[in-house]
Amino acid sequence: MSNFEVKLIRHATGTHMNDADLVTGRAVDAQLTDAGYQEAEAAGARLAEREIIPDVVFASPAHRAHETARVVLNSMGVRMPIHTNPLLHEMDMGELVGKPRSEVYTDTIQAEIKRLGSGFRLPGGESVNDVGFRGFLYLDQHRHASVNIHSSWGFAHAGLIACTVGAIEGWDYDKIVAMRKTIVPVSETTLVLDKGEWH
Repeated sequence: MSNFEVKLIRHATGTHMNDADLVTGRAVDAQLTDAGYQEAEAAGARLAEREIIPDVVFASPAHRAHETARVVLNSMGVRMPIHTNPLLHEMDMGELVGKPRSEVYTDTIQAEIKRLGSGFRLPGGESVNDVGFRGFLYLDQHRHASVNIHSSWGFAHAGLIACTVGAIEGWDYDKIVAMRKTIVPVSETTLVLDKGEWH
């Protein structure tokens, strides 16, 4: 298959983002805020203006990702199923979810991150490498898609998107983290499968 396009779209603003000092991890049950609903509706309107319609839509198991997908498609006037794909989930932050970042990212942990880079994991959690591999598996599932499918959208999370791009491009930890900070709610990252390679 060639010239297959996958859009990874970050979810809109969720309630888990209200306290920036907490380690939230996957926050599966977090809801969209009022601002998040407005962001998703505006994104859908922009996509409709560009006349971009996917052949298939997936979303992370997190409520905020599914709800973003639903609002975007409704705003576009598009009716299609939203398939759940666990490969699109946010990074698992393990046992320290709900703790203040100031307590989690101690000098000792910072030193471990510097030493291990993309291989670092919080206790019970995933590393950047783990998430990048998971994102690459999601992309690779599209190699076996129907010949009638050329465009797929996946509603996911900033961490998953940055780690996936980093895995494809061979980036180091610092570059992946820097990209993650630039991925605003409901922004699009487009990946193309061309001649067997993702770009």
